[in-house]
Amino acid sequence: MDSLTPSELEVAAAFHLPLALAASPTRLQVHHFRGAQPYWAVDVSDLKKSAIQIQSSHLNGDGPKEKIEVWGLTGWYLFQFMKALKIYE
Repeated sequence: MDSLTPSELEVAAAFHLPLALAASPTRLQVHHFRGAQPYWAVDVSDLKKSAIQIQSSHLNGDGPKEKIEVWGLTGWYLFQFMKALKIYE
């Protein structure tokens, strides 16, 4: 653990996601974590520019347009939490 170094770009891109937005059907896409059972990944592209986009926009004007999602293990945990609350059925 001592050798881990946080990515400044990833830390700069962190933000809070209201649960109401995580429940919005227009934001949800089916995703498979490591090929296992599907879960909902949450598209947050319109809510937050990634640090890479911010850095790039300072250098090149608009910067690249990329999709930003809550996915992977974080998305899977969010999915399990929302299922426990009976928000995701």
